Amino acid sequence: MHGRASCPGSVLVPVAALGVGGVLLCWLRSGHKMKTIDMGDGWWGSGERPLKGKEDASIRPFKIETSDKEIEDLHQRLDRFRFTPHVEGAAFHYGFNSTYLQKVVAYWRNQFDWRKQVEVLNKYPHFHTTIEGIDIHFIHVKPSYVPHGRAVRPLLMVHGWPGSFYEFYKIIPLLTEPAKHGLNEGDVVFEVICPSIPGYGFSEAPHQREFDSIATARIFHKLMSRLGFKEYYIQGGDWGSRITTNMAQMLPQSVKGLHLNLVFIARQSLGRLICIMLGAYVPWLVGFSREDARRFYPFMQKNVYDVLRESGYLHIQATKPDTAGCGLNDSPVGLAAYILEKFSTWTDKSFLYQDDGGLERKYSLDELLTNVMIYWVTSTIVSSMRYYKENFSKDPDLSVHNRVSVNVPTGIAAFPQEIVHVPRVWAKDVYRNIITYTYMPRGGHFAAFEEPKLLAQDIIQFVQKVEQLQLPPSGRHLVVELGPKPLNTTVTVSLDQDKSACDRESLKFAEDISNKEAVKELANTGRSLEALFSSTLAESFQVQLIELLGVHDIATKGFHVTVTRFERKVGNNQLRAFVDTFSSLNLTLPSPHF
Repeated sequence: MHGRASCPGSVLVPVAALGVGGVLLCWLRSGHKMKTIDMGDGWWGSGERPLKGKEDASIRPFKIETSDKEIEDLHQRLDRFRFTPHVEGAAFHYGFNSTYLQKVVAYWRNQFDWRKQVEVLNKYPHFHTTIEGIDIHFIHVKPSYVPHGRAVRPLLMVHGWPGSFYEFYKIIPLLTEPAKHGLNEGDVVFEVICPSIPGYGFSEAPHQREFDSIATARIFHKLMSRLGFKEYYIQGGDWGSRITTNMAQMLPQSVKGLHLNLVFIARQSLGRLICIMLGAYVPWLVGFSREDARRFYPFMQKNVYDVLRESGYLHIQATKPDTAGCGLNDSPVGLAAYILEKFSTWTDKSFLYQDDGGLERKYSLDELLTNVMIYWVTSTIVSSMRYYKENFSKDPDLSVHNRVSVNVPTGIAAFPQEIVHVPRVWAKDVYRNIITYTYMPRGGHFAAFEEPKLLAQDIIQFVQKVEQLQLPPSGRHLVVELGPKPLNTTVTVSLDQDKSACDRESLKFAEDISNKEAVKELANTGRSLEALFSSTLAESFQVQLIELLGVHDIATKGFHVTVTRFERKVGNNQLRAFVDTFSSLNLTLPSPHF
């Protein structure tokens, strides 16, 4: 007896449905915008985490020291330097020019005074504290004098690779004592905290795998909390940009403002490709300014060829850092060549054509070698290189965290010689609340080290604007304006104090908009709505305004909402979303039909 043959389709259909469903689920998850990054916890000490007892939370003063033995060992290794001749006309096209390297080594051996530079390093207070099983090094510099009436703002500044806390030594006095340096703008004075990333300089290296920027962000939040700060400003470039961005995504309530001199945006899409192609001819059509176009094009040269030439180190460090690192940790000359080559072409791309790499045009040899020595005496070149492995192995194009919007006030200083240029319109995909975006007149990757005054001015101006926007949250008198036309809608939200409005959970309309035609007229003419919110409603309105409208320029403090410069082509769907925002708060506002 023969059974009925099963229909192939009866198997293929559910399998196909499952496959399509899986693809759809992955797509939806990949495009999902998370609210914040989970802070979590970690242990990076040697062995298992102790089950009992609290971690030593003390802040311990620390002083950098050296010895005759350390210096003698360095000199012996420098004396054994083996010279490798370069090809004719090499300049810095093949890496560090070996003829110029001979000059650097001779200066290092015969003139560089490490003991003197140790005194320079110790001019600011150094500390150690243990967090998640490892010792974290940082400097903490307070202003020597605070004029009456001025508040001191805490500012955390985070370095990158192959830099160190020493990069900030020239900018620190400009921020802690701005009046002495011609930067007496407003009432902004800072106390500056500069930690060393774990595995860099005098911070202990993690003993466990997978120590990435998220772990670093959490540790630095814990550091600031341990120092007694509830709210603070943060600033970074290179890895410091990634770390401080993660800090803003992790605990936005603690970050008063985020300032960056490098932005990581790795999003790829068909729309982005079209934008790149059109931007070369009609930059204004895709939101590029003339300066964006000047810095961005020719695209292939500046964004592909130049990046490939400058990123060979990255592939090594993101895959097998310990192999190359062993040689660098054993040879001070090799270490210097590897590090200082980055201070050449990352400072100015044209230095590639100079026999000396243009190094002494922006820095002194004492400054450059001091940074190298921080890696040498601590033997941290290998652990610093591992940081690439730990981050890129999880997120190869550093784009995963871009799903988490940064809604804290953000300032961006775009330096013209930075490795890549990110236009403001692209930065707003992640940084939704850009308060300042400055096209810096000169400078490259190591902004604080190379152009400390320019960077200090931009930080100060950014913080001033943030402080001006952050009004006391006792009153919430919200004015929303729509207009003049739906296709080019400007939304302006401003605040003033009105204590009688604090507990009211309803809208009070300045105009009668009880019918659909009135709503349509409102959108076309720009007449305003006055809304008096309780704290709960104001907070909910803020969140939904960001999510539904995609508003980028929002500054928040408590329940204070301020929107400035929202300019975007807005269609009917966006206007409906705006109205739906009110509806979701159980407020009466009819939906328009345009």
